[in-house]
Amino acid sequence: MSVIGSSGNFVDVYQFQTYSGSIDEMVRSRRYATVEAIREIAKGEVLHRTKIEIDRSLIEAPITDIPGMTVIGFDPGSGDAPANFPRQIKG
Repeated sequence: MSVIGSSGNFVDVYQFQTYSGSIDEMVRSRRYATVEAIREIAKGEVLHRTKIEIDRSLIEAPITDIPGMTVIGFDPGSGDAPANFPRQIKG
């Protein structure tokens, strides 16, 4: 199964929570990801109210290190993403 999700230029991504054994509680990821990547890679819980639609290139190499997930710290609403990070968010 693909962790990228549906075909086309845009894909839905969400924030999510995963269990942190080091602090023994659920923590919110600093990435956005497809439902498939959240379930298959992060083994996390999708936060459905955080859904956004982004250009699928933002969750593919060479932009990100984990297919199906944005870079750490991805923030669609601010200018604090890495300088080389393309801002292609469909409104």
